[in-house]
Amino acid sequence: MPSLEQLQRMLDAEPGDPFLLYAIAQEHQKQGDHERAIEAYLACIEHDDSQIYAHYHAARSMDAIGRTDEAIALLRKALAHPNCQSDPKARDELRALLEALGD
Repeated sequence: MPSLEQLQRMLDAEPGDPFLLYAIAQEHQKQGDHERAIEAYLACIEHDDSQIYAHYHAARSMDAIGRTDEAIALLRKALAHPNCQSDPKARDELRALLEALGD
């Protein structure tokens, strides 16, 4: 996996690339930097809202820093997306997280 710095340089060359935004978010999340992870996940979703796992991981980071209400809203939005309806595994994971968050 490229380093965070390498990913950022790649993103500088291809602004808005959802794959790169997702990868950057994953790296921030691994480092425990949930605020920056959330920013990158939301940017990924903004550029391609069909990235269902970006919703999932953004919600996990939101919950990790006490933004549970936002996490629940984001999961509900993802569950309503047509891509989620056609992906039973993703749908089940989103529902399980939503349930774990108390919804």
